[in-house]
Amino acid sequence: MKGKLFSLFMLALLIGFNACQQESMKEIELDAAQKALLKGAESDWVYVDANEFYFTYANMSVEFCGEKMYFPFYSSADVDVFNDGEFLYVKVGGIDGWVINYLSVNIWSAAGTDIYAGDYESYPYQIDFDKAPVAIFKIPYNEEWGVCFKLAIKVYANRYNDDGSIEFKWWWVTADNILYGINYELDFCWKDCDYECEPFRTQTPGGWGAPASGNNPGMYRDLNFDNAFPNGLVVGGDYTLTLTSAAAVEAFLPSGGKPLPLMQDYIDPNSKTLKNTFAGHVVALTLSTVFDAYDENFSAANEDLGDLIIADGSVFDGMTVQDILDEANVVLGGGASSYSVSQLSELLTKINEYYVDGEWTGDGSLFDDCWNYEVE
Repeated sequence: MKGKLFSLFMLALLIGFNACQQESMKEIELDAAQKALLKGAESDWVYVDANEFYFTYANMSVEFCGEKMYFPFYSSADVDVFNDGEFLYVKVGGIDGWVINYLSVNIWSAAGTDIYAGDYESYPYQIDFDKAPVAIFKIPYNEEWGVCFKLAIKVYANRYNDDGSIEFKWWWVTADNILYGINYELDFCWKDCDYECEPFRTQTPGGWGAPASGNNPGMYRDLNFDNAFPNGLVVGGDYTLTLTSAAAVEAFLPSGGKPLPLMQDYIDPNSKTLKNTFAGHVVALTLSTVFDAYDENFSAANEDLGDLIIADGSVFDGMTVQDILDEANVVLGGGASSYSVSQLSELLTKINEYYVDGEWTGDGSLFDDCWNYEVE
């Protein structure tokens, strides 16, 4: 009996809470001007004169700088925060039938405080939407924010089910994604846009081992090896593998077999006398990094391949390509490392397959580059 009474009490409490939420939303009414603005938001940016920002509920394509920040909104929406050279963007997109009915945003410097103390109805950037699949704010950058600043994002999302029921999510966008938690502040740092977004260049072991033909990697190898490697190509540590010429590289790559440390020194082995995929990938990445440093036209990217930073959340996160290659040489040569042969071999394979022929050919998850340069 007590259990039934408790269940009925909780049900009444939930219904009352839902009703309060709906009543709260009724207080935020659209005036005639806002309704007119919303009509224009179907296919273009709409300027809000009062607080000098733009909004839309069209799924606009936007070029942005650096990497966007992503936050899930309680299984109802995806939230992206990013910037171009002039504007900060907050994009909220409903998923699985959810739509956006309200979005409110505030921004302040990292050293300051939220002067509204979480009073989202007073925030400078807010719009009532009418079942919008996507809602985007475009806010001019303010130098008073600083390079790194704080955001508060309040979202009201609904899902209208076939049985007539209505679900809602009405809370803050948070980094920990805890519904009804007390935290509501987000951190964001303005991304640098003063560079051209161009891919680096890598080649697979098979590419560097191909016979020279036309403008393929084999032709580049034959034309540039002697100048880039005047003393030959040497990889490894305690034990070494030396390739003295472009012809020796072609004879060795690609190398099959298990990824293992070297057990002896090798000079100009072919792919039959040394079967070792790990050694093959170390040689391939060494060719790419050295050619990139030797020839400024090797790739379209302005920076050096060796300085590119791993940003995939793995144990290698924060290391540069050159750091990875140095560690791989230690392990290949039989030295001790915190990383296994299989870990390093797998990572080198991803790197060698990431920018084949100077194009973005990886999966977009390995580096903090400009892979996600456009919002889909």
